[in-house]
Amino acid sequence: SRDLRRQTETVQLAEQREAAVRAKLRRSRAVFTMAAAVALVMSALAVFSWTSLQAARRGEQHAKDALGQAAAEREKAQKAEERARAKAAEAEKAEEKATAKAAEAERQRKNAVAALAKANSETARARAAEQRTDAEKEAALSLLAKLTDSMYSAFKDNESMRAPWSGLGKEDVARSKLEKAVAEARKLQQENLTDFGTQRSVASGFALASITYRVLKDGDRAREALAHGMAVIEQSTPANDEERAQQLKIWGLFLQVIGTLETDAKNPERIRQAYATAVAKAEEAVKVAPDKSDLLPDLRRHLFDSYLLFAAALLNQDALEEARQYYHKARTTSVNVSNESVALWKRLAAGFKQLGDTHKAAKRYTDALDAYRWALRARETLVLDASRARILPSYNNRDAKQEVAIALRDIGYLELALGDRGRALAAFDDSRQKAVELVGESPSVSWYRRTLAYAYEGLGDSHRAIGHLDRAEAAYDRQREAIIEAIDLLKDAGFQDNLALVYEQLGSLRREQKRFRDAVDAYTQSVAVRRDLRRSMQDLIKDGKKKDSDLKAEERKLASILGGLAFTELFNGHPERTVQHSLEAQRFDPDAVWIKTNLAHGYLFTKQYDRAEELYRGYKDKKAFNRPDSKTFQQAVLEDFGKLRQLNAALPDLDKEVKRIEQLLGDGPAR
Repeated sequence: SRDLRRQTETVQLAEQREAAVRAKLRRSRAVFTMAAAVALVMSALAVFSWTSLQAARRGEQHAKDALGQAAAEREKAQKAEERARAKAAEAEKAEEKATAKAAEAERQRKNAVAALAKANSETARARAAEQRTDAEKEAALSLLAKLTDSMYSAFKDNESMRAPWSGLGKEDVARSKLEKAVAEARKLQQENLTDFGTQRSVASGFALASITYRVLKDGDRAREALAHGMAVIEQSTPANDEERAQQLKIWGLFLQVIGTLETDAKNPERIRQAYATAVAKAEEAVKVAPDKSDLLPDLRRHLFDSYLLFAAALLNQDALEEARQYYHKARTTSVNVSNESVALWKRLAAGFKQLGDTHKAAKRYTDALDAYRWALRARETLVLDASRARILPSYNNRDAKQEVAIALRDIGYLELALGDRGRALAAFDDSRQKAVELVGESPSVSWYRRTLAYAYEGLGDSHRAIGHLDRAEAAYDRQREAIIEAIDLLKDAGFQDNLALVYEQLGSLRREQKRFRDAVDAYTQSVAVRRDLRRSMQDLIKDGKKKDSDLKAEERKLASILGGLAFTELFNGHPERTVQHSLEAQRFDPDAVWIKTNLAHGYLFTKQYDRAEELYRGYKDKKAFNRPDSKTFQQAVLEDFGKLRQLNAALPDLDKEVKRIEQLLGDGPAR
C-alpha cells in the first residue's frame, strides 16, 4: 500500500509537469503567432524602412529561436510525459502486484486462522483425552483405596474390617468387587507406570486382593493377584531412601501373603522361607529410612508385625526356642502403644501365652512360666494411665486390665504345678484385686465378674493345696457368690456352667473335710444345675440353635457330677444311692469306665456281691479314664478302698469282702 501511494504521487507529479510543459508550449505557439504577425507587419513596413526590415528579420530570428526552443520544450515535455506514462504504468503494475500480494497475504492469514482454530480444537481434544485418562486413573486408584497397605494390618487383625470384603456371607458380591478392583489395577499396571506413589498403591492393592481371595478360599486367584503385585513392586522405581523403604515394606507384605498361602498349602519349608525373607525386608526398610523420617513409626510397626508372623509360624512348627526369640525381637522393636499398635501388642501377649500353653501341655512348666510372665508384661504394657487412654478412642483400658488379671491367674496355676504355693497365692490374689477393681468400675460387665470368680477359684485351689481347707472353702464360697450375683443381676445364663463347677468343688472339698452330708448337698446342687442346663440344651436343639453333639457333651458333664455324688454317698452311708446315681450316670455316658468303679462299689456295699465281682473282673485291666496317662480300673478301685478305710467308711462287716476283691484284683489290702 505504501509503494502504491508513492507511485500514485509520482504519476501526479509527472502529470503536473506535463501540464506545465503544455502551458509553455501554448505560450510558445502564441509567441510564434505573434511573431509571424509581427513579421508580416514588419515585412510591410520593410518597404518603408530597412531598419524596420532588419528589425523584422531580427524579430523573425528571435521568433524562430523561440519556436525552436518551444519545439525543444515540447519534445522535452513529450519525453517527460512518456516517462511519466511509463512510470504510471509501472506504478499501476506495482499496484497490481501489491494488490495481489495483499490478496495472498489475506488468504494466508485466513489459512493461518483456520489452522490455529484447528490446532486449538486438537489441543482441546487432547486435553479432554488427557483429562479422561487422568480421570480413569483416579477412578482406578479410588477403587484401590481400600486395598492400600495402610489397611493391611487392620484387615488381618480385625474381623469387622474383613466382613465387608467377604460380603457378609455374600461371596459373589465380594468377588465382583475384587474382580473390578483387580481389573482396574491391571489397566494401571499395563501403562508402564513411572510414578512410585501410583506403583505403590497398585502393588498394595494386589496384595490385599490376594489376601481377600484367600479369605474367600480361592487360592488360584490369590496367587494370580500376588504375582501381578510382585511384578509391579519389583519394577517400581523409588526416587529416594524414603521411597526405597516403602518399596521394601510392600515387598515384605507380599512375602507375608506368600507365607499365609504356603500355610494353607501346608508347606513348612516354604512357610519358613517366606516369613524369614519378609522379616529381612522389614529390617532393611527400617535401616534404609532416613533418620527422623515420618515413615519410621509405620516401618517399625511393620517390622513388629513381621516378627510376630514369623514367630507364630515357628510356634506352629514346634520350633519353640526360635519362636521365643522372635517374640522377644518384636517386644524390643521400639513400638509404643497407639491406636495403630494396640493389636500388635495384643498379638504379642497372645503369642507368649500360646508358647506357654504349648510348654505347659508338654509339662515343661518352667518354660511355660517364663512365657506366661512375658505375656503378663505385654498385657501390662497395654494398661495405660487414664490421661493416655483418652487419646486412644479405639482402646478399652478396662479390658486390658482384665487381660492382666487373666495372665496372673495363668501364672498362679503354673506356680501351683511347680509346687510354689506361696507365689501361686500371691498371683491369684493380685488377679482378684484387679478383678474387684474392674467389677467396681463396671458392675454390668459380666466378663469382669467371671474373671473375679476365676480368681477366687484359684485362691481356693491354692489354699486347698497348702492344706488350708477352711480358707479354700471360703474362697470357693466367694466364687459361688460372685457367680450367683452375675446370674441374678445380669441374667447371664452362661454362668450356670460355672455355678455347677463351683458346687462340685465344694462337694469334693467337704468330702475331704469328712463333712459328707454337706458334700452330698453341694453335689446335689451341682446335679440340679446340670439337669437345668441339659433341659435348656434340648430346647435349643428343638429350635435348631444347637446340635445333638452339644447335648451329648452336656450329658457327659451331668454324668461326671452324678459320679462324684455317687462316690460321696458311699462315705455318707447310702450305698443304694451310689447304685442309683451310678446307673443314671452310666446312661448319660456309657463309655465312662470310672463310673463303673462307683457302681461296683455300690453293689459291693449293698451286698450284691456277684454283680460287684462281675464288674471288678470285667473291667480290671481297662483304663479308668479316656486319656493316655489314665490309671487302670484296678488301680482306681484299690485307691478308692484306701480312701474308704482312711475315712472309716468301709463297714466292718464288709472288710472281708473288700479284702477278697483286693486279692482278686492282684493286690493285698491297703495299709
